[in-house]
Amino acid sequence: MSRANQVSAATFTIYLPATATPSRFSRAPSLVIVRGHETILLVDDEPGVRAFANEVLRRSGYHVIAAESAEAALTFLEKAEEPIQLLVTDLVLPGMNGHELAVRVARDWPRVRVLLMSGYAAQLGSLATCSSQALCSSKNRLAARPF
Repeated sequence: MSRANQVSAATFTIYLPATATPSRFSRAPSLVIVRGHETILLVDDEPGVRAFANEVLRRSGYHVIAAESAEAALTFLEKAEEPIQLLVTDLVLPGMNGHELAVRVARDWPRVRVLLMSGYAAQLGSLATCSSQALCSSKNRLAARPF
């Protein structure tokens, strides 16, 4: 057997000090599971991102309508029979981008809240100076990806 094929291993022994005082980290923090029931219109052109977000939201109790483009989202909104409570859209989309979609939704469907998301932090920063009074509402938010 050649020297290159030999594997060597190391053993480590770690000694931790004993204490009579219980650790302040002895209990795991309690988790609050958020459950929803609202309808969310999710817009992302990347199938993997759209499928992941869709699954996470559905498992949390939300009704999700997924669209691959801003144009598809607008078509759905124009024909929707059920109210949409939240638009979650990526900023970078082919054709109409997410910001343009959000401005239009804020103008034409003012009851729909908007959550813009992007993997490009610089884009989110540039939107801090809102370009549309309708979009600047306190009910609308920006989220950086990955979440």
